[in-house]
Amino acid sequence: MIIILKTIAYLKIAHMFDIMRKTIRGSRCMKNCVGRKRKNRNIDMDHMDVCFKPCGIPRDELESVVIYEDEMEAIRLADLESLYQEDSAAKMAISRTTFARLIQSAHQKIADALINKKNIEIQKR
Repeated sequence: MIIILKTIAYLKIAHMFDIMRKTIRGSRCMKNCVGRKRKNRNIDMDHMDVCFKPCGIPRDELESVVIYEDEMEAIRLADLESLYQEDSAAKMAISRTTFARLIQSAHQKIADALINKKNIEIQKR
């Protein structure tokens, strides 16, 4: 009986310290952790100052979809120049999986803009 009570007390104390440790780690991380630094990406063309919109609708009445410059470069390399993802990723100095995420995001945004009649703006990240 005494061993069981000591074990329960030990588990409660261990659980309490675990909660305290997570709280301290969480608060410290919120102050100091910013995430991983973004890699510089090689972008060969200037995609700024380009905007697309549906015909016949004033621009101020449209919703906008923002495509970032690196997503636009991924579209250019993969779709316009017909490069494989690995070659395109090497040109942009990023990993193939990052390139795949960029191209998937850009395709989704473009499809949304075309189907839902939205304005497409290209911006720097």
